[in-house]
Amino acid sequence: MAEEDRSIRARLNRRTGARASCVVIPVGDATMEITPSFINMITNGYTFSGASNEDPHEHLCRFVSICDTMKSPNVSDDAINLRMFSFSLLGNASHWFQNITPRSITTWAQLEKAFLDKYFPPALAMKRQEEIVTFKQVEDESLTEAWKRYKGILMRCPSHGLEDWNVIIILFNGIKREFRDALNNASRNGFTRMEAPAAYDLIEKNCSEATEWVSETSIRRRGGLHEIDRVASLEAKIDAKLDSKFDAFE
Repeated sequence: MAEEDRSIRARLNRRTGARASCVVIPVGDATMEITPSFINMITNGYTFSGASNEDPHEHLCRFVSICDTMKSPNVSDDAINLRMFSFSLLGNASHWFQNITPRSITTWAQLEKAFLDKYFPPALAMKRQEEIVTFKQVEDESLTEAWKRYKGILMRCPSHGLEDWNVIIILFNGIKREFRDALNNASRNGFTRMEAPAAYDLIEKNCSEATEWVSETSIRRRGGLHEIDRVASLEAKIDAKLDSKFDAFE
């Protein structure tokens, strides 16, 4: 029997095999078939690299939405999500996933928590919550733009813990006086006397009507400019014809 080579070179060159995945597919779902089309839907749909301008909550939401279209007979949602999640990660995020303790994740809830612990830690959550409670409409920002921006901030922190009425009153106190007056006038008994769902609908309605008005005004303006251009073009053609006739008489 050959003696084992215990040299440093031999130990450095020793092959240990591929690192085991952190994910353990639930029993009964291990035979799930992964097709190229499934992978393409994930990689071409929405990926996450861990950059500071990326939203981990939005990534999870889109990822789950894509996986919901991949239903397979006798295969659980957990199995699909666990098996496909690594394909949605790039760069640093992929490196993070590969370095999770092997065979330590057995449910989608565990993987989701690990992902948010990494990319939405408590310090970032507190920062997002502060952005919500200190929201202010900026100069030259319409109510529609302010409402859209505010909803975007809320979406980036779904764990803010604020009740619906609190979310509405923060916006109301953060917008300019003229827009608060407009909302008060649009409500019969005062905006703050409304229940949260009705107040939300009123804001949406006002923003929708404002957007439609701006769009119609822009179309009319563009139409007016096109009409002016058309008339000017006709006048130029007439002038050119008259000039040519006068030239013929000379």
